[in-house]
Amino acid sequence: MEILLRKKAFKILAPVLRITSLLLFIFAVVIFSFNNPSLLKTLLALQPLNLLVALRRMPGVFFIASFAAIIITAFAGRLSCGFFCPIGILQDGVGIFNRRRRDTTRQLPFVLRYLRFAFLAFFIVLLMLGTDPAFVFEPYTVFVRIITATTKLIFQTEEMTYSFADNTVLFLSLIILAAIVASSLIARRAFCRFICPAGALLSLIGLRSRVRMRINKQDCRDCRLCRNICDADAIKEDGSISPIDCYLCFRCVVKCPQKAVLWGIVPTQMPAAPITIVERRNFIALIATGVAAAFGLNFIKILRVSKKESKEKNRPPSAGDDFTALCNRCLLCVFACPNGVLKPSFSPSDFLLPYLDLGASYCEYECLRCGRVCPTGAIRFVTVKEKWRKPTGLAYIDETKCMSYTRGEECLGCEEVCPVAEKAVKVIEIERHKRRLRAPQIEPNLCVGCGFCAFNCPEKAIAILMRK
Repeated sequence: MEILLRKKAFKILAPVLRITSLLLFIFAVVIFSFNNPSLLKTLLALQPLNLLVALRRMPGVFFIASFAAIIITAFAGRLSCGFFCPIGILQDGVGIFNRRRRDTTRQLPFVLRYLRFAFLAFFIVLLMLGTDPAFVFEPYTVFVRIITATTKLIFQTEEMTYSFADNTVLFLSLIILAAIVASSLIARRAFCRFICPAGALLSLIGLRSRVRMRINKQDCRDCRLCRNICDADAIKEDGSISPIDCYLCFRCVVKCPQKAVLWGIVPTQMPAAPITIVERRNFIALIATGVAAAFGLNFIKILRVSKKESKEKNRPPSAGDDFTALCNRCLLCVFACPNGVLKPSFSPSDFLLPYLDLGASYCEYECLRCGRVCPTGAIRFVTVKEKWRKPTGLAYIDETKCMSYTRGEECLGCEEVCPVAEKAVKVIEIERHKRRLRAPQIEPNLCVGCGFCAFNCPEKAIAILMRK
């Protein structure tokens, strides 16, 4: 049995879907501008790759949300790629200015056509090995970083100049945005077609979908208009449509003068677009390349750790033992941090993993913003008391720099600013230059390692060390 929608239906359906996707995109930009934590979490929960990460103790809401997106793909094909992916909508907007005529006589190189599957294999293997840097390419996370950085650049320009690391995050996000825009001007939806691992996963899931595109060869006059306007190179010479490439933009359905392009439920025995032996071998080679790259990156990480080239960094407060596994490197916590103490790491072993840079700033004692905006639960949203229950840092006073110890001048600024109610900086009496005076001393059992004392020390005599 076939239930197919023709051109007349899509004259209404396609604009409705386009307008809906545009409104969703504008809504997403607005909620990021106002930094609404609950809506941010909802958007990031929709990414399909969360289903893979959910196997590593992701919160249940993420599993359910991503599973819903995958069920839709399994039934109706890549609708989410065509109309609901924010990066895809951004590329469609930029693609309006792409006036380049496609050369349909030249087939897209096989490596480019299936490169995204190498990225997917790379992502999956890294998940199995316990690291998640492949989230650098995940579309929803990329969108979060781009919009958040751009919004902060527009509305908080003066705050973005105080730290090199903040500028690094900003520049990285803007470079990614520029790359997506530039690639879309050269080839429509370049990120979706060549890089996106989420799109690759949905391509495989939608491969056997009962709802798909097809061309009625009895009505087709071989005018090639559909091939000329297909940005995904999904329509082949023999008139078949590859479900692994098609992301359901429906342009071919709307533009076909013969009403020969259809979308709907097709017979289960309907053959897919043919794949040659050479293409199959090349596809396996690409997957093997992605797997090898993941193992290679993990091997480099092991070597760096074994040689102690990568120093252990202070984790954000209230980060659990599974922080590295749950963090998706969206950097929302970095942008939300009011003091700029949260920074992304750029070392290969923990690329873009947030850490506390207590040498540059301090962690506000009662601030809970990082836990509030974290979409994955890597940084838990807890009370102030719970936040500091397991501190990772400990203040250390260098007596060779502290003026109370070296010059015999009383300075108790660190004790005055200590936010801990019981005061983690105690006042003791010492003898210097034949007179007794008061001096600060750290109480390890009370110190939470927030870095406020170190930030306010005029002699920079206080450092925050990692607890053993």
